[in-house]
Amino acid sequence: MKSTNIILSIAVAVLAAVSAVFAYLVMQRNDVVRKGWDDFAERISSTAKTLDRDSGAAIADRVSARRLAIANAAEVARILKPLEERARALVEERDAFADALRAIARNVGAQDIPGDADMRGISTYAAGKDKVVDAVDKAITSRNKVYTRLAEVSRSQLGELIDTNALRNGDTSAIDPLTSAINRKGNRCSAYEKELTEIGRIAGKSGSFDNGENAYAQSAQAVRAAVSELRDNGRKLQSELDSAQATIRAKEKEVSDGNAEIARQKALVSERDQAIRSYKLALGLAADAEHEMPWLDGSAEARKAVVGHVIDVNRDYGFISIDLGTATRVEQKLGDKTLPVDPRITTGMEVIVSRGAIGDDAEFVARVTLGEVGKTCATADIPVDAAKIKEGDFVYLSL
Repeated sequence: MKSTNIILSIAVAVLAAVSAVFAYLVMQRNDVVRKGWDDFAERISSTAKTLDRDSGAAIADRVSARRLAIANAAEVARILKPLEERARALVEERDAFADALRAIARNVGAQDIPGDADMRGISTYAAGKDKVVDAVDKAITSRNKVYTRLAEVSRSQLGELIDTNALRNGDTSAIDPLTSAINRKGNRCSAYEKELTEIGRIAGKSGSFDNGENAYAQSAQAVRAAVSELRDNGRKLQSELDSAQATIRAKEKEVSDGNAEIARQKALVSERDQAIRSYKLALGLAADAEHEMPWLDGSAEARKAVVGHVIDVNRDYGFISIDLGTATRVEQKLGDKTLPVDPRITTGMEVIVSRGAIGDDAEFVARVTLGEVGKTCATADIPVDAAKIKEGDFVYLSL
């Protein structure tokens, strides 16, 4: 019996020691887990701050290390949702930017356009971007060569100077000197053609003439023998006349088609006037009276009529709740009827919080931006420098 008690005592002592060791190991394990969790929270918070930088994301405060502490483990999925949505948005923006670069490459006639994967891949994006930049540089260089050559020809052949810098900046009036010079050439040609026509009628002789800048009128009188060449010019004039007549006929058809379209539009206006008169009667309005037009959904008039209230102030998380949402409607009085109009409450709208209704010595409280917008409720972050917002404060859309 004594030996049994000794054995039992030893067993109890061993079990106590094992329990103490096990408890110690559990505490050590919990410390490791907590430290790993804190490190995990800090890394996510740091990532959110990186996403916020110059992007306007404003999600770092919502996924701070404090909010991601292990004590809030049950809420982690909800807290991380804005970060997940922002990451998805960044991917979409990256893809749109890549598509835009590829479109630019196509527009400038690039031969080796990077593929989708090349423009979106982290390791291949730089090479793809460089190809697009090179293609744009080549296109600009080619365009500048054309402008330079055009300026050289204008100067050497017509004596007119063209401002190539203005052309590169899209100023089409820079080419006016060249146009004027060509018109002058055309006027001289007309004078020659008129004189040569008279020469051909009088003598029908052939000859040559000097088309120089200062001698063209005198030269025209000296080429009375240039009948054959004059006849060629006559054929050219006839061809141009035929083309002009064809153009006139085409313009006359355009005018005729335009008149037909005007008549159709007049008939459509008449039909719509009749419909408006019918609507006025349905609304109990005099058919010949001037009345306010119905507000359009999302119009300034509809948004000006919006009046909401602060229904909750959550200072722990720094946001307020407002009784406005996608289902919000305002009423417009038309005759003896009331028209519900959707002001289209959306995320990103700026609203004004006041204490008291506008017109009743209202006190300005804050200007906030709507975040999440539901059917009947929206939220907005409380600005750091805002006055103390209270439940029941009035809310108006900032127009």
